[in-house]
Amino acid sequence: LNAEKYAEIGATIPSGALLFGPPGTGKTMMAKATAKEAGVCFVSTDGSSFDQELVGVGSTRVRDLFATAKQNAPSIIFIDEIDSIGRRRGSSMFTGGKDDTLTALLTQMDGFKDVGDVIVIGATNRADVLDEALTRPGRLTRQIEIGRPDVQAREAILEVHAKGKGISKKGKTELKKIAKRTPGMVGADLANLINEALILAVRRGRGKAGKEELESAIDRVIAGSEQKTRILSDEEIRITAYHEMGHALVGELMQYGLPIHKVTTIPRGKSLGHTQSLQEGDKYIYKKEELFAQITMAMGGRVSEELQFDGLLTSGAGDDIKKAGNMAYQMVTTLGMSALGAVSFPTEGENSIKRDYSEETKKMIDMEVTKLM
Repeated sequence: LNAEKYAEIGATIPSGALLFGPPGTGKTMMAKATAKEAGVCFVSTDGSSFDQELVGVGSTRVRDLFATAKQNAPSIIFIDEIDSIGRRRGSSMFTGGKDDTLTALLTQMDGFKDVGDVIVIGATNRADVLDEALTRPGRLTRQIEIGRPDVQAREAILEVHAKGKGISKKGKTELKKIAKRTPGMVGADLANLINEALILAVRRGRGKAGKEELESAIDRVIAGSEQKTRILSDEEIRITAYHEMGHALVGELMQYGLPIHKVTTIPRGKSLGHTQSLQEGDKYIYKKEELFAQITMAMGGRVSEELQFDGLLTSGAGDDIKKAGNMAYQMVTTLGMSALGAVSFPTEGENSIKRDYSEETKKMIDMEVTKLM
């Protein structure tokens, strides 16, 4: 919009932008909205459409795409999942055909610098694997993170998906509370939540989805479908009940624990029970004590079983131990929250400088993780 004003003072309009973020955050919708707001043609494709076994086919399709955009200028070229063709050259995932396609894409983007009427927008969940030649200034100049929505945004997204749907008035008044209970959920998750509530309303023979359906939909999205065919023995139900109450008590009694919203022994997904805490608003910075409280709350179920059933150890704490262990490992290796001090130890798969540690250092890391647990 108002491109002439930028040209008058000698500013160059960015030739492209990269939208990156978790799946389901609305990167494609953001690109469409940009084209709609600017009133320009929207030429959309995805990276996999260029992924062909025959060398040369992908590069030909790239040239055809840019030719179409030029004919319909002013326009926006949108390439979803651009990492499919834009991966860093020389990586194990790269083949000769993909290399040829990426080269054609880079060449075409350079050729449109002087046109100004065609802008390229790429979208990916893996910005870290893209070739640097693709993301340098002059190509995908702007890198814009489309992150997970905060509580206000979640409420707005829920209202959009509830509009015109069979949600009762009482159900609509619960949307603010639901937004608070769904930290980390993206737009696709919230749309699915509303849809699950509507499906439940139909199954229950109700004309509209209310508070009960929305509550059940949250449980369904977070913990999975209710397993009505999974019949537990009396002993298993009793162990599960003490296990879940262990989580709940620790969450309530610790200074940095989270308030408990719901405790249930109804099997859902792979779990035999579920304890749901309620965090007020979104958090972006966590104190060491808060992370330690989360580890402690996760281990509360196992300890409760041991105390009540004379040292009994069951498989029910497997997922809790895994989550607590991962958090403890992160505190030691990346957050500098242990006796090892403020040192970052890159782990396998991270896009960072790799180091070979001595056996003594590895042993110290294991000891610190074990100490936290």
